[in-house]
Amino acid sequence: MSGIAQARETIINQQFSGMGHPTMVDTNGDGVFAGATSFQLTGSPGKATILAVGEFTDFVFVGTPGCELRAQLVQESFIETFNDGSMLFFHASSGYNCVNIATLEIGGQLSGWITGGTGRFEGATGTWIIESFNAFLVGTTQVALTGTFGGAIVVPD
Repeated sequence: MSGIAQARETIINQQFSGMGHPTMVDTNGDGVFAGATSFQLTGSPGKATILAVGEFTDFVFVGTPGCELRAQLVQESFIETFNDGSMLFFHASSGYNCVNIATLEIGGQLSGWITGGTGRFEGATGTWIIESFNAFLVGTTQVALTGTFGGAIVVPD
């Protein structure tokens, strides 16, 4: 049929590991600095690297067991670059980080929109989610991260 826009959907189902560290950038002037993260990903739609910059509020005590300290998302965006050079662009719309006071483990959730891409993802839209992740302090400034990245990419044909 001519004149009807077609699109294909690709499911995101990737496992990631990487690291994060603080920056000297405060995106909203609240005195809390943004963090930079870098992940290696495997799974569908292929091997890739993510570079991200995001800012969360300062941690506040909420008292929930396993999540006694909580910080809310201020903003985060990132770029996923695949081995073939194709890229996807992401914007976070909601999320939080938690600290388990007993173990000092960090976890949380993050989700948002796909806002574009290049190569095989030219014109991409869609949604994504990191339903849970685990993070552990390494020294005083770096954090090791692992988790699962999911979602759906829609690319016009």
